[in-house]
Amino acid sequence: MNLKITKPNGDSYSLNPRLIEMNKVSDESVLEIIELHNKKNIIFDMAEGEDNITILRKMSKEVEEIEFAMQKAWRFPQDKSFHEWYLFPKCSCGTLDNSDMRGTKYQCINMECKIHGVE
Repeated sequence: MNLKITKPNGDSYSLNPRLIEMNKVSDESVLEIIELHNKKNIIFDMAEGEDNITILRKMSKEVEEIEFAMQKAWRFPQDKSFHEWYLFPKCSCGTLDNSDMRGTKYQCINMECKIHGVE
């Protein structure tokens, strides 16, 4: 099975075959994970060209739902603290701080961020 995912800009990456085996992810779930990555990548690509804050926030919420679905398909607990919400296009929240706090209850939110800050 082809585990390669290609982003709209042509960059590509692959799913981890060892993780698939370790988590006993079915072929059907692998296809679902690939489709979810494709949807997420399309939303990220569309967000790059979007300036409407309301639309960007809706897109960010869609990505959050996709990440929950990915966790389920990977057979991981559905846990928002492992989402990489701070990588969303046009997010100005700290990537290094949030990456370091991934998996904890803590987040570093820039209150002036268009996506996650104060409305």
